[in-house]
Amino acid sequence: MMAFEVLVRPAIRKCGGFAKIYRTRVDARLDCPVKYGRRTNHLPHYQYAHAYYDGQMNLWVKPLRQGGSLYNALDGVNGFVLMPPSEDELQISQLIDFYSFVIM
Repeated sequence: MMAFEVLVRPAIRKCGGFAKIYRTRVDARLDCPVKYGRRTNHLPHYQYAHAYYDGQMNLWVKPLRQGGSLYNALDGVNGFVLMPPSEDELQISQLIDFYSFVIM
């Protein structure tokens, strides 16, 4: 699904004459720390995520593991996050860009 969002969707829209992609982007806070692990470059990193509102209408996001099973990887996904390219670890409650598949 990430390959579709990053590569295929822009190509289809460009062929159709719609070069600009409008995604719902909102600022959200991480609800858990995220370690990048081994990375060989400093490119942006996309990851599936589940976003939810707390009782005070703050948007929190939990990046999900991208496991081997497609159905398990997509369970609870309602968007993706764009991880900053030069960070080694992201802390709890750090602001991050969340791109929603649905209207939030």
